Amino acid sequence: PLMRSVPGPAHRASLLLNCSGLQQILQLYCADPNKSRLRAKKEVLADTRISEPSSRGLSSEELRRHNLSAVLDRLHLGGPMSRSQLASETGLNRSTIRDLLGELANLRLVVESPGTPTSGPGRPSSVARVSPHGAVVLAIELEVDSIALATVGLGGHIFDEVREPNKPSSVCPADIVGRIASLSSPLLEGLPPHHSLVG
Repeated sequence: PLMRSVPGPAHRASLLLNCSGLQQILQLYCADPNKSRLRAKKEVLADTRISEPSSRGLSSEELRRHNLSAVLDRLHLGGPMSRSQLASETGLNRSTIRDLLGELANLRLVVESPGTPTSGPGRPSSVARVSPHGAVVLAIELEVDSIALATVGLGGHIFDEVREPNKPSSVCPADIVGRIASLSSPLLEGLPPHHSLVG
């Protein structure tokens, strides 16, 4: 797929570049738009592991970014999780998870909400989930017989999509670029307020 590069906040962009699942879900979507988004996420999740930091010495800033990306990656691929689930998935302790979720929430990439009440004592654990409009990309698929575009957010959420057949007369690059620009405008204009377009 052809990705249109759009400048964004450096900190946010750095985290998203490390969130490999976002790119893989986009690739799966573009390879087979009819694929169930849940199935696509499960395929990526089954093939994705939280990478360990390299053996070389890491600064505290590098380690923090690695951990932020690890948490965001698991929520993006695995869906909503409690702090204890995230701790189990990533191997990080719950206090670290709390701090990381707070930073991701400040970046508008993650939201936390109360969990489902249970019959047991105590308050239900809060549940963290990605905020789809916190990072949105414009995905473009060019095929011999069609052009497809979609605005896709974190979690594989598709805000809108369009597909048009190619006309035999519209094969030159200038015509294709013009059609992409024409098709993308309403998709981008239809995005929710306060979204962050990152690619």
